[in-house]
Amino acid sequence: MGDVGDSKAVRAMADAALGRFGTVDILVNNAPQRGPARPFIEMPDEDWHRIIAVELHACYYLSRAFLPGMCANKWGRIVNLTGLNAIAGHPGRAHVAAAKQGLWGLTKALASEFGAQGVTANALSPWRIKGDADIVEAPETVAKFNALGRRGTLDEIAKFCAFLCSDDAAFISGQMIGVDGAAVAA
Repeated sequence: MGDVGDSKAVRAMADAALGRFGTVDILVNNAPQRGPARPFIEMPDEDWHRIIAVELHACYYLSRAFLPGMCANKWGRIVNLTGLNAIAGHPGRAHVAAAKQGLWGLTKALASEFGAQGVTANALSPWRIKGDADIVEAPETVAKFNALGRRGTLDEIAKFCAFLCSDDAAFISGQMIGVDGAAVAA
């Protein structure tokens, strides 16, 4: 393991994975970095840079490391986990919104650039998932932001991610897909 926000650490991780497995055909970028919500004008530079490094730069580094092998094999899947902040900014989370919107743009660019080589890239946008330790809400709070009135489960996210990585999803690329119970941007 290492710091996914550091390009040298990511290169070392990628080299270790390639050395062990020979190739990596599926890349799921999911390294959420949460910090305290801060008003934009009071946000320390360190908070801004840390979120951008982990939420956006890491996906760039990892994709860059594994795309050559995917292209050589004429098959690859990249799934970037974003979240509601990719389309809706929330007070105190400007850094997260910027990183997630950037990740959405990176996903579209990768889909466009590498589709002819058999690589798909999609963004999966979960929201209010059971197990988010930093989110504590009463059920009635979830119900007003989510049409299904509940949080999603890690299993639901994993199954949809597995679908996007399968041959059944070979014609789905460049999409941001919400797996969010019809969440509203609030």
